[in-house]
Amino acid sequence: MSPPRSWSLSTKPGSFAGSTTTPTRGWWRPSCSRSSESPCRPRPMLAARTHAAGEPLRLEDVPVPAPRGTEVLIRVAGAGVCHTDLHIARTDRIRVERPVTLGHEVAGWIAGMGADAGAPLRKARLKEDEPVVVAGGWGCGECAECRRGEEQRCEFSRAPGFQVDGGYAEYLLVPHPRHLVSLGKLDPVDAAPL
Repeated sequence: MSPPRSWSLSTKPGSFAGSTTTPTRGWWRPSCSRSSESPCRPRPMLAARTHAAGEPLRLEDVPVPAPRGTEVLIRVAGAGVCHTDLHIARTDRIRVERPVTLGHEVAGWIAGMGADAGAPLRKARLKEDEPVVVAGGWGCGECAECRRGEEQRCEFSRAPGFQVDGGYAEYLLVPHPRHLVSLGKLDPVDAAPL
């Protein structure tokens, strides 16, 4: 299944606090080739962000993240709305680094990768434009818990929508291919909240 050719948020303009943009976009395309010596210019994307507990989410233009190292850029197809997201938006009881883009139940397509992500992607049998689901709770990959495969117990873990930007955006930056699972023929829009 290939990604759609256009992006359309299913919200009306101005439905988020502070929104001044129309939530309809074309897919981001890099302004330079992979072999280019000049850096790509960051492009804006829409993201639903929380700035303070109890305030409405703000629909904002933010730069599309540029993957480096082992990072993988995901073109978001869908992100589930979990009760945890509601707690984060409404209260200060959950450790969150604000402002942050919410969304930790995310699926989409591999859209790009950092220079060191190729080998881990091949090892995981993943490739560009492949539909994937993103596993949350990203451990450091270095500590004893992570080396045992218990990243959810890592004391240095970071999670999308909590300490790093999540999937309520057009793109999501994932730190390593090990956090991605192929969806095969399953539609990423249907898989996001699973």
